[in-house]
Amino acid sequence: MTDELLFEVLDRARRHGHLGPGPIEEHVARSRRFAERVRLPVGQAIDLGAGAGVPGLVLANDRVGDHWLLVDRRATRVDDLRQAIGRLALGEHVEVALRDVAELGRDPHWRGRADLVTARSFGRPAEVAELAAPLLRVGGQLLVSEPPGRAPDRWDDAGLDSVHLRRDGDVSGAVASFTQFDACPERFPRKRRRPALW
Repeated sequence: MTDELLFEVLDRARRHGHLGPGPIEEHVARSRRFAERVRLPVGQAIDLGAGAGVPGLVLANDRVGDHWLLVDRRATRVDDLRQAIGRLALGEHVEVALRDVAELGRDPHWRGRADLVTARSFGRPAEVAELAAPLLRVGGQLLVSEPPGRAPDRWDDAGLDSVHLRRDGDVSGAVASFTQFDACPERFPRKRRRPALW
């Protein structure tokens, strides 16, 4: 399948205010940088704060992974994602959840199940780590977009260790990668994420 239909779907999301400025082609190219970092076969993948579907919808359309769950807590975005999935004929391997990610991480059906979790513009690093780790299986991978002009080191090793995540080498590229080295402790995610992990 060509990218034409994918571009149309993302352009519609932009008209609805779910995708930021810049050419659609660049949003798709940045999403595909996530695929370059995937290091293992992906059965279940989860995209946090899916918004317009960048990167989750793009990766699902490219068949990176057997099954995707796109999570967002805004009903209008979820409705648009469902329509996009229908237009792209992805319904057999992509579903959308109108849920808070913290609630998903405490759900026994989803806890410790994902091979891959992705996050783009989702939140501060400490929050992303605390919300993603409970969803990952042991050995699973977290991929997070790194914004341009970021602080020299946004990721704290002690904080990552508390949720049993570790860096996969240098995190200086456009997409940072982490591995869930052990099951996330049951106390995470906390209902009130205060104080922050770091």
